[in-house]
Amino acid sequence: MKLQIPARGIRKAGLDVAYTGKNFNVFTPRIGNVIRPQTAWKESNTTVTAYKALDLMIEYELEHMNLDGDGAGAGVASTYELIKKLPFSYTAIRSGGSPSDREWEGENRTSKDKFANKRAELWGMVRERFRKTFNHVQGIAKYKVDELISIPDDATLITQLSSPLAKTTSTGKILVESKEEMAKRGVPSPDRADSLIYSEEYPGYGYKWY
Repeated sequence: MKLQIPARGIRKAGLDVAYTGKNFNVFTPRIGNVIRPQTAWKESNTTVTAYKALDLMIEYELEHMNLDGDGAGAGVASTYELIKKLPFSYTAIRSGGSPSDREWEGENRTSKDKFANKRAELWGMVRERFRKTFNHVQGIAKYKVDELISIPDDATLITQLSSPLAKTTSTGKILVESKEEMAKRGVPSPDRADSLIYSEEYPGYGYKWY
């Protein structure tokens, strides 16, 4: 939390769109690998959510947004498609889509070989950042600043980052449980964590810029 690393690199955001009235829309501004305080609000109208997020993008002077392209998130993406001069680029991420061809150091395999879907890949990428950051801070190993991560001192975010369970498919790939599966065991939707996870995607990495 609040790791003192320089805020440099792509100015982007992650947006998790609420799919029911009980959940929150969560906007995560990010400069490089420094996560800024999140903004959360309840709103079931995706058009209203789209313009709220647009205002936040302008306020934080961000250049790219990653949002969930499944379910309610598709409504936000549709709204942006109608705006002729959108002041930022965006990527609609299909959580159930195919992972990228990203190669994993020391494993001799790609994300397609390691993860069952895109959501699992993004969770895996953030997990790797936290592992490296912990080892770096503890003096176990040294890593480049670009490989680390700094998050706000937010108890809800911290709790949610460790809430979803992971499992292995019959083909040996990693799969992170869905929000629906978490709800069945009485665990709230990890809105804040998923918003941060979406912000991990690099603009244009395996996706079209809109």
